[in-house]
Amino acid sequence: YEMTSSLVGSEMCIRDRASRHILAAFMSLFLLSAVSSCSEDENPETGKATVKMTFTTRAGAQTGSVSALEERERMQTLRVIMENAETHEILYNVFYDNLQNGTKTVTFQDVPVKEGGTDFNFYAIANESSFLLESEPLAGKDIDLDALYNRDITIDFNGNALPLPQAKKNQKKILPKPGIQEHSVPLEFPVAKIGVIFTNEIETEQTVEDIRIPNLKVNTGKLFPQDFNSEDSAPDAEANAGNISFSPSSLTVPAGTFGGDPGKASVTSLYVYPAKGSSYTLTANWPDNNEKTVDLNQSGKLADGIRRGMQLNIGITLKYGVMQLDNLTVTVDNWINNFITPEFQ
Repeated sequence: YEMTSSLVGSEMCIRDRASRHILAAFMSLFLLSAVSSCSEDENPETGKATVKMTFTTRAGAQTGSVSALEERERMQTLRVIMENAETHEILYNVFYDNLQNGTKTVTFQDVPVKEGGTDFNFYAIANESSFLLESEPLAGKDIDLDALYNRDITIDFNGNALPLPQAKKNQKKILPKPGIQEHSVPLEFPVAKIGVIFTNEIETEQTVEDIRIPNLKVNTGKLFPQDFNSEDSAPDAEANAGNISFSPSSLTVPAGTFGGDPGKASVTSLYVYPAKGSSYTLTANWPDNNEKTVDLNQSGKLADGIRRGMQLNIGITLKYGVMQLDNLTVTVDNWINNFITPEFQ
């Protein structure tokens, strides 16, 4: 009996210890569950997404193709920086070179997004070598994106072969869903492009000198459009702004036929920074060094100034004693490398 009692007592002791161990294990699981629950509340469960971004340069107006652009106006290199718009964490900073067709598609995989979607900022820059200082880095994830976004460009792109930079900041909401989410981002030039073509209805060759647009020369512009949610406006030109001067400074216009086919000659197109002035005129010395002026804004097409990315073609006809605005085309959609002379409206 004593042995049995002893055995029974030992059995009871073992059962008590087992019960305590089970209770302790249960409490541990409960506490872990509570901690996990709190952690999930503070950091909602994230999903993964795949995003395909297509970055494009401005196409040519005549053909609808990038091939109509001059070589320096095409996208030759591209950098894309992807930033979480809420946390400002840089997820990707990728660079591509030797681009050929003016378009680059980049696929970002396993992008962490929260339930309901996450906003991401995409900073795209083409042809960065034309404005970067020597040994200035843009690689890595420690880039000052505010400074990059507000960066000024002070390069004169006339008289050299530097590729024109293009840039765009774009915000997209990425959703936590299967499949590929596709978006397109067109890049913008920081400058406008202006060209002038003269036609001559006089039977003798004419010489036009000192062709200029007064008081609109600006020496700096922004790399990025400054409001990525709306159309960027042109800044006001300073009161003492210089003249936009075309070359050659002395232009020979071939003889034409009165009432027949006019002779044609064009000046070199210029790249200019955006500017808004109180008036928009083209002035030249002709004939016999007499100053002639034509109003470029008689149709109101320049009411908002000369804006970034604008293609401005000016057609001037020389008549006996008169320099007449014959054609004016303004577009901010496409660039061309040939002058066009549509009907003036």
